[in-house]
Amino acid sequence: DGVLSPDLFELEGSLVDAVEPGVSTHPFDAQPTIEHLERDYLRYLMERHDGARQEVARVAGIGRSTLWRKLKEMGVD
Repeated sequence: DGVLSPDLFELEGSLVDAVEPGVSTHPFDAQPTIEHLERDYLRYLMERHDGARQEVARVAGIGRSTLWRKLKEMGVD
């Protein structure tokens, strides 16, 4: 239905049992910026699609020139 729920995410072991009370291990607690999330997503797509930039742009829903610019800003040639 397009709705994310905790049931969709399977975790190995119980993080609740493995963590000291009051200490969070959730990756978003580090408060990543949109730029960091975008960079990580584009890197993931580049790896998944073997560097096929046209396919990465299509999957990411951005234009090829926008992808090229973003990769250049990230230092990926």
